[in-house]
Amino acid sequence: MAVIDSARLLYEWLKADSGVVAEVGTNIYGPPGLPNNFAITKAVMFLGDGGSWDEALPVADGIFQVRCYGETAAEARSVWRTVAAALHHTYGNITVGAETWGLGYAVLVSGPADMMEPEIGWPFVLGTFVLRFVRVPMP
Repeated sequence: MAVIDSARLLYEWLKADSGVVAEVGTNIYGPPGLPNNFAITKAVMFLGDGGSWDEALPVADGIFQVRCYGETAAEARSVWRTVAAALHHTYGNITVGAETWGLGYAVLVSGPADMMEPEIGWPFVLGTFVLRFVRVPMP
């Protein structure tokens, strides 16, 4: 079994959430982060911060730092509320390629924290989530 790409699963989960799409459109970014030509607007960006997977079971746990951007602190908080609603204590399935994955749990473990990018002054809200994805059906 190949390594489970939990970052791709999170990306697809956010991209499929109608609330997130209504809030940020296509401005959803995973690793390696924001594109070089990014101009400040509403966006969500996440980076992996650890996790594990089990080759014997189709299960992946991921720890993700999530940054929610806006042109103002109020916009960043609005994006945060939308993303948190799409993740925190949320369960469901997402199909990626030929496989269906269940989001077994999603828990906010730190945040939200109001932050600002030091060099460019963009406001964002930072939080960390722990997610578990399980392939459906389990073999």
